[in-house]
Amino acid sequence: RVDDVRPAGLGDAHLRLEALKKRLVAEGIFAGDRKRPLPVAPRRIGVVTSPIGAVWHDIQTVVARRDPRIELVLSPAVVQGQSAVESLIGALDGLRQLKGVDVVIIARGGGAPEELWPFNDEALVRAIARCPWPVVSGVGHETDVTLCDLVADVRAATPSAAAELIVPDARIGQIAVERLSRRIAARVRDALDARRRRLETAHRLLERRAPPARVAALRMRLDEDRRSMDRAMSRLAPARRQRLVHAKQRLDALSPLGVLGRGYAIIEGPDGRVRASVAGLRAGDRARVRMRDGRASVTVEGVERSGRG
Repeated sequence: RVDDVRPAGLGDAHLRLEALKKRLVAEGIFAGDRKRPLPVAPRRIGVVTSPIGAVWHDIQTVVARRDPRIELVLSPAVVQGQSAVESLIGALDGLRQLKGVDVVIIARGGGAPEELWPFNDEALVRAIARCPWPVVSGVGHETDVTLCDLVADVRAATPSAAAELIVPDARIGQIAVERLSRRIAARVRDALDARRRRLETAHRLLERRAPPARVAALRMRLDEDRRSMDRAMSRLAPARRQRLVHAKQRLDALSPLGVLGRGYAIIEGPDGRVRASVAGLRAGDRARVRMRDGRASVTVEGVERSGRG
């Protein structure tokens, strides 16, 4: 006679997890209608992850490649072990003190199921649910699914994929503007050519078919129409040209090189990684300053923190 049967190993933990999941599903915390859309053009992204390891570096690399104008704000946390849940919740609550954050990434690299267990904690799930901004979960590998993935507004397969989902590629916008400029220029040329051909055809028809008595009057009307058309085309061409100039200006404004050309620079630390905060530099570090036309090697003499969060 068997009184009780339970799975070995993590069996009890998985049974408790399934019970918690069912309770949260019934509560509606995973419901699709509470999911928030991601911002179209984020300018400031909060990142909750470990400051050491590959995850933070991978997110920085993806964002710098797709749009270096975007600011990353790291809220460091322990991502495994007994203190992980409290640390992750504290990091999320720390971001709530900042202004101007558009979206938050909570991320961790892959690992064994027990290493990802803090991301199944009910307290952390509820902390993500009450976050004032959309949250993208990039925890583990694609096959790893935690309760944090279910409560987040968007789940990404990996931390790098989370950054790619949030940050639009600025190069795509640049290509689209260039394509639009070429289409506008082609349409202006086609419109002018078509109207010029119509005028020439009308002039030939008048010369062949109009009675002599009406030729002079019709020729006057034709001349007047031609002058009106010339005036219209003279107004149309500068207007279209101005639109092309504005499109080029918008294109230049979208270009990361345009940002560097206005005096901004990208700082790379001694390990070659982009530094978005002075917290990543120390006096005596060797660094490189990336500018519009090249790079310069420098030595950090001192670090001064501003009052910005």
